[in-house]
Amino acid sequence: MPGGGPRLRLWPTAVEEPLQCPRQRLGLQRCLHFALVHGVPSLVRALDLPHIDLCDEPVQRDYAECKADADGAMGAGYPAAVSHTPPSSALSDAAADRHPRPLPVLRGDAAAPIEPLRGRRVALLGFGNQGRAHALNLRESGVDVIVGGRPDGQGCREAASLGFATATFADAAAVGDLIILSLPDETHGTVYRTAVAAAARPGVTIGFLHGFSVRYGQVTPREDLGVVLVAPKGPGTTLRERYLAGQGIPALVAVERESPAGDARRLALAWANGIGCARAGILETSFAHETETDLFGEQTVLCGGLMGLVVAAYETLVDAGYPPELAYIECCHEVKQVADLVYSRGLSGMRAAISNTAEFGAFTAAPRVVDEGTRRTFAAILAEIRDGRFAKRMIDDHAAGDPWFAAQRAASAAHPIEAAGERVRALMPWLAPPPASTQSTPGSASP
Repeated sequence: MPGGGPRLRLWPTAVEEPLQCPRQRLGLQRCLHFALVHGVPSLVRALDLPHIDLCDEPVQRDYAECKADADGAMGAGYPAAVSHTPPSSALSDAAADRHPRPLPVLRGDAAAPIEPLRGRRVALLGFGNQGRAHALNLRESGVDVIVGGRPDGQGCREAASLGFATATFADAAAVGDLIILSLPDETHGTVYRTAVAAAARPGVTIGFLHGFSVRYGQVTPREDLGVVLVAPKGPGTTLRERYLAGQGIPALVAVERESPAGDARRLALAWANGIGCARAGILETSFAHETETDLFGEQTVLCGGLMGLVVAAYETLVDAGYPPELAYIECCHEVKQVADLVYSRGLSGMRAAISNTAEFGAFTAAPRVVDEGTRRTFAAILAEIRDGRFAKRMIDDHAAGDPWFAAQRAASAAHPIEAAGERVRALMPWLAPPPASTQSTPGSASP
């Protein structure tokens, strides 16, 4: 290569001459951003593209921005905080490989036998949306379940009314062969330290529904405990409904640490089977991957991205003089119709079901709504998730009594879109609100 600089392999080409082609520019951007979000900014920082000064201005600007981002990431100590940092060769290999191999799927009793839980007791701490479904499904699969919670709490009262043995967190943990924390993420640390750490018998396994508290150090299980995760990919109500229908929903399973007896993975697979997920499929992953992808999806698409797009679009129409009810219907109410199509058919199936006008408009608008600036924001959000900045912000706010969280909830509830939504939903009285027991409150340690 002229100039003696390192050769940077791009997707799908390599840098050997000034980049004028938009496709080559996109390859450069993606390759550089891949390095940033995967914890190898030092490679970008050290990169010296030959003849970069001969490239057109957009390429020079992108390159300079990526180099600056990398310098900032290095200054913040980014690589040391990121888990699962790939080797330096991943910069070229992963950027070139846009189609990684799919995860193997475990399905059925043979792949995930329930026998390891036979004759053993599951201590399920918490009885909210997910906990209730796990407890009922496990019991109906022949597993002995005790529910732990506050003796005077709603969760213990409801569990007792359904015929479950109940106890305090510590007393339930003391008799569990598999101890499942089915509680809000921000409460795991306190419950583990005050009730589980001293009560759990040596050699048992502790289970989580989400990897947040382990991934970010809020819970550091004792060395003599197995540590596993079973994360059904759906709410507890859906998990229960599918189980009763003889079906299931997929689940992620991870083993952070095998138990001294070597049975933690077997218990996790039996747990996933017992709640019905082996009927659909079990995907094995890691605590880090489950946590990071879950948070990223929630923040950029499912919750944060959707909420931000809906409110911004609503405000745009209302500011332009359109009635709030029309703005709400078009930008919020109809989301479910399209989301249901995506859920059941995928993106291509959704596009096949909508009008040509809607599909044509989608193709023209999508690249403008999600441009390179949006992709850079996505990369920054992923970096904050991976290096722990997001978790620290949430944990610190909770420790202070959730002032920021409560203020955001109050401000969002007071937005005019809520009043417009109430008027639209009043036209459809069959849209009943969820029962209060399924709605969470910041800082609640147990339902």
